[in-house]
Amino acid sequence: YKNNKKLIFVGKLNKSKRLDDLIDIMEKLIHIDNDIVLNIIGDGDERVELIQNIKDKGLEKNVLLLGTCYLDEIIEELIDSSVFITTSEVETFNLAILQAMSVGLPVVCFENESTKSLITNEIDGILVENRNLESFSDNIIDLINDLDKRNNIGECAIEKSINYDVNVIKREWIKLFK
Repeated sequence: YKNNKKLIFVGKLNKSKRLDDLIDIMEKLIHIDNDIVLNIIGDGDERVELIQNIKDKGLEKNVLLLGTCYLDEIIEELIDSSVFITTSEVETFNLAILQAMSVGLPVVCFENESTKSLITNEIDGILVENRNLESFSDNIIDLINDLDKRNNIGECAIEKSINYDVNVIKREWIKLFK
């Protein structure tokens, strides 16, 4: 597991992702540790607003927009990161979270029905209640500073992600139809 201070977000840059919260969290984090970097992979109609928000808060050194990437590039970035973060308000099924979990990357996200179906809090990821930005930031710092915790959560995340492997899902469908 990487022992760096690199965070990653992967997703469409739209209002439901609450990118304003993502930037507010980064602003809090760099006041604690200026070496933390967030790579954002994705594109969308909030890109221009996101760039302006990053500039307004002086985060150009710490928040990098990588744009749209191919799947193998995304996987490489996930593997090279320490923590996956997402501030989405509502999701039907967050594939990016599952991809992060599949490579052993601890996930920090807000608790909602979708994230609760994927993550068991403090076991294979971190669920933050009530959209609490302070708690979100504290959990990231905790994971960055505690390599053992990060590794344990990452290993459990890999185990959980196996449940979503195409062959496992296919077997479940076959059982259902029998």
